[in-house]
Amino acid sequence: MTTSPNHLENMLANGLRYLRRGLDAFSKNDFDFALTDFYCGLEIILKAMVLHEDWRLVFDEPGDAEQAKLDKGTAKTIGADQAFKRLAVFAQKPLSADAEKAVNRIRVHRNKLMHFYHPDLQTVSGKKTIATDLSRGWHALRLLRADIRFQAVFAKHSWQHDEMDAALLVLKSYLKQAEQDIQDCQSRKALFTVRHAKCTRF
Repeated sequence: MTTSPNHLENMLANGLRYLRRGLDAFSKNDFDFALTDFYCGLEIILKAMVLHEDWRLVFDEPGDAEQAKLDKGTAKTIGADQAFKRLAVFAQKPLSADAEKAVNRIRVHRNKLMHFYHPDLQTVSGKKTIATDLSRGWHALRLLRADIRFQAVFAKHSWQHDEMDAALLVLKSYLKQAEQDIQDCQSRKALFTVRHAKCTRF
């Protein structure tokens, strides 16, 4: 059973908006909003994929699903973890373990930030890990878009995805620079250790 095309298109547009905001925040070195917005976008798109299969499955409790709640935007809906499960169990369209891991990595980063604080934001190596996980999350989404089982979901928004693919160059550039910074830092530490060892001999 499918739902109104408007719900699907609006959810996808909303998910893409958050993804775009996340990438924009990253380009400004704002890792906080890069994480929160990027994860929110991924989660909404996963829910849209479930919605495309059966609108009732997007409800936290499918037995309580009401079209009116969906229309009003008051429905209590599933999260990313349940979206993976319902696509596999009810729609018989399991996603790859790599895709689930990629989304979960970003979820863990986001939860640290939202519910405590994220220590990795204080170091170059930590930020590199976050940037790597954001890149993996986008790669997972690209594979889902290419999956023939879901092409009907993404077809109308393909140009927006392509547009954001180009924006991802900032992620690649950051990762390259971060790797160089880490190597330089390690080289300086090694040089200091050698010099310190020589000094202590006298």
